[in-house]
Amino acid sequence: MAALFVLIGHLLEAYSLICLVRILLSWFPNIEWYQQPYRFLHEITEPYLSAFRFIPPIGMLDISPVVAMLALAALQRMSFGIAAGLM
Repeated sequence: MAALFVLIGHLLEAYSLICLVRILLSWFPNIEWYQQPYRFLHEITEPYLSAFRFIPPIGMLDISPVVAMLALAALQRMSFGIAAGLM
């Protein structure tokens, strides 16, 4: 059972990295999100990131991606914590 939570933690870590790449690429306005490989990044990260768009921006700074990344980090830590508790 602990191995399952370790696997979930590693999958969350990989997804966090994919989201981070997407967030960093969003700073470049000339990227065409409908061409590969950007389309793939957009399709797998947009459902998760859009769930946090209810958070209003602070001035001109959109903090919703930061909150989304913090939520992923918290889930990852919980998963590894549960795995450690089961071992």
